[in-house]
Amino acid sequence: MKKLIIILTIIFFSTLVYAGKTIKEAPDGARTGAQMNADSSNLAFPLDDGTHDYYATLSALLDWIELQDLTLTGSIDIGNADTTIAREGAGDLTVEGNHIYRAGGTDVADADVADDITLTNINQITTRPITSLTSSTYKIFYSLGGGAPLELTLGADGTYLRFNGATSAPTAEAIQAGDLPSGIDPDKIGADGTANDKIEAANINIQSMDITAVDSIVWDAGGMSSDGTQCADPTEVTINSGPKMFTIICADNDASTIYGHVVMPDGWDGGTVTFELSAIQTAADTNNLNADISAQCRGSGETVSNTWGTEIAMDTAMTGSNAVDTVTSAAVTPAGTCAAGDNLWWRWQMDATGTDTAVATLHMIGMKMEFTKTIGDE
Repeated sequence: MKKLIIILTIIFFSTLVYAGKTIKEAPDGARTGAQMNADSSNLAFPLDDGTHDYYATLSALLDWIELQDLTLTGSIDIGNADTTIAREGAGDLTVEGNHIYRAGGTDVADADVADDITLTNINQITTRPITSLTSSTYKIFYSLGGGAPLELTLGADGTYLRFNGATSAPTAEAIQAGDLPSGIDPDKIGADGTANDKIEAANINIQSMDITAVDSIVWDAGGMSSDGTQCADPTEVTINSGPKMFTIICADNDASTIYGHVVMPDGWDGGTVTFELSAIQTAADTNNLNADISAQCRGSGETVSNTWGTEIAMDTAMTGSNAVDTVTSAAVTPAGTCAAGDNLWWRWQMDATGTDTAVATLHMIGMKMEFTKTIGDE
């Protein structure tokens, strides 16, 4: 038989159940001696099972009884009544009314831990201690792989955090020349980390770049040339009792031709150009004007000829009654090897077959050419 010594103080008249029967400690003067066999086959002390009024002495019970399937109803005082262990529910105990948390039991309430997690006691609640932790200064922490969090030594005023790759700790350092874009000297940056008020040429490195844009050149009728036979020379005309301007009037003939010339700017990319004709039909005539346009370019030492690029159509219906109408061509590729600064000529010709508006009252008033150039290289 095992011998179990339990040091307990059981509150007066608390009950102890053994083998399904209740044993009570008798009051002083009512106790009797008790014995039990060494093999625990027979208990010699009386049990209060409802048929007797005998009580075992508690000291004899605790010295000899082997506690198996022992049930204690009530609470237990450990050393004093101010340290009481009690049952709260299935599997749950309290000490002085406070929960004893256990693995698999009820989760720890937030209210029980929130006030305890502070900078000053964090070492007590982690298995990875953080050293040099104080609440009076700012801190930055990092982790070396799966190890304990480490505190980063803060740099001096005016330094900056530098990351040194995945295998090295970050550091606080001053700005070095290699940290800044090309052409900016760290010595030109103020002590407070701001740039000097004065911008010096040594601090600036402007990279060259090409920015393209569409530009245009305009000819009014007075600046254009005509064939002189099918298209008359430019003549001043007053339009609808309003402005006086140069216009050109052409016959309905395939030989009706108007010319223009310009020296292209140095920024021209030598590519295609487009043309926009402006015309006014002073009569109440809404029929069609059909024409074609082509161009050629020649550089220094190159021969001007009657070789033009592919003709591009410029067809439109007229509004009439002194309204201004415009028609824009598709891209025109001038004949020749075009380059920036070349001379460019264009040729506009009537398409007699498609033109059915009244040409005697049809005034050609201007031409606009658009092209692409590089800004800053005029």
